[in-house]
Amino acid sequence: MTLGEYIKKLREQKKKTLRQVELETKEFETNISNAHLSQIEKGVIEKPSLDLLKTLSIYFEVKLSYLESLAGYPQEGPSLPQAQLISPLRYITATDIVSYSNIMEAAGNLPNLIRDLILSTMPLSQISELEMPVGNSVYMHGWDGVLNYKGRTYNQFVPQGFSCWEMGKSKNINKKLTEDFLKRSGNPLGQDPKNS
Repeated sequence: MTLGEYIKKLREQKKKTLRQVELETKEFETNISNAHLSQIEKGVIEKPSLDLLKTLSIYFEVKLSYLESLAGYPQEGPSLPQAQLISPLRYITATDIVSYSNIMEAAGNLPNLIRDLILSTMPLSQISELEMPVGNSVYMHGWDGVLNYKGRTYNQFVPQGFSCWEMGKSKNINKKLTEDFLKRSGNPLGQDPKNS
């Protein structure tokens, strides 16, 4: 995936026009004109300035180092200090999670959270594909996520190799697990279960 394709996908997931991104980044240290953003998305500009990548990183809430790598900057190159990448968070309690899971928008935000956790915990250079539709897209037909992780290090949550993901906010976890397993075993949507 190119930087332009990734930025366009992020913008579309936020349901923002090029002009809206321009207006909403006016307060940033480096704002982005809609024409400039269009050129990035089309691949006319493949390696924007680090200041511009910093603005995109903050606006789209993704890691700057990932955008740098897509733009061809060395991984060890200059980047925003880690402390500035993470917005201040308060502690999240079990009650917060249960309360949040009861609201409608939680289903659309869950894949975004999972994607961000993957991007922040795994070596970005080893992720060759990561698709997690968010927002209203979660109600469309298909897998809830696809990941191709080529790294040698992995954990119990992020498998090595190609994986397809199903997720949800159902209170009956066992029922959801069984339904998804039967649904995707019967129709893996063109994926080979033996290799994922």
